[in-house]
Amino acid sequence: MGLAEGRLAANPKLAWKAKTTAAISSSPVADDKRVYVGSMDMSIYAFERATGKQAWALKTKGEIEAPPTLVGDALVVGSADGFLYCLDAARGTIRWKYKTDDKIAGAANAVAAPKGGGHWLVVGSYDAKVHCVDLKTGKPQWTFETGNYVNGAPAISDGKVIFGGCDGTLYVLRLLDGKRIGGVDIQSYIAGSAAVDGALAYVGHYGNEFVCANVVSGSVVWTYRDKAFPFFSSPAVTADRIIVGSRDRRLHCLDRRTGKALWTARTRGKVDSSPV
Repeated sequence: MGLAEGRLAANPKLAWKAKTTAAISSSPVADDKRVYVGSMDMSIYAFERATGKQAWALKTKGEIEAPPTLVGDALVVGSADGFLYCLDAARGTIRWKYKTDDKIAGAANAVAAPKGGGHWLVVGSYDAKVHCVDLKTGKPQWTFETGNYVNGAPAISDGKVIFGGCDGTLYVLRLLDGKRIGGVDIQSYIAGSAAVDGALAYVGHYGNEFVCANVVSGSVVWTYRDKAFPFFSSPAVTADRIIVGSRDRRLHCLDRRTGKALWTARTRGKVDSSPV
């Protein structure tokens, strides 16, 4: 579970807008100079943060719906062409690319390498595998095979990699070597990313439920179900609440301890994006 500091403006105003040649399904990421986002036109774009002027664009051979990841001066993004790209964030030049056997739809997660220094990247692919790759070299450290697509971004906590598979399992792997050390049977397609805090993981699934699972004991702590609509959104988690979107066109706020609904807010369409 990540934390973000900062305040939202009391009265947000449009600062600029930039256009790509196809729809944008990817979430953006930003540093102090640029905003980076992928497009279904197969390109990853960098726009100047102050003005919205395009700084660079890199064309891949597949649509980009995976959110990019910034690690220092490196920008990492997966494409539907099956490659994980590591780019120079300032210039948009390719440092390396790593091949999986199917499209990458989720973000890569970066973590300090448990041995040898540097950073590792952990990413899922539609080849039904999770891949661990060295950030500096692009060389694989390990892979783990599941029974179906891996759509969301893996969470990393306390030396563990935790992610949902489209085979209905919430997996727990050891970061060091990718060996499975636990798991929870969720019994339905997991499309989003789990939020993890200690032993607890929070994740929605295609079976119209949102679940709190204990990844140490391998048990479900509580289940929230409202209407017959799936949860593709990844949740935002606070000290006492969980906010998650649903394909029922609503945002749901739950009590973190019990899973009981506190409120819902209606939107104009299905909510697959992740609240902050």
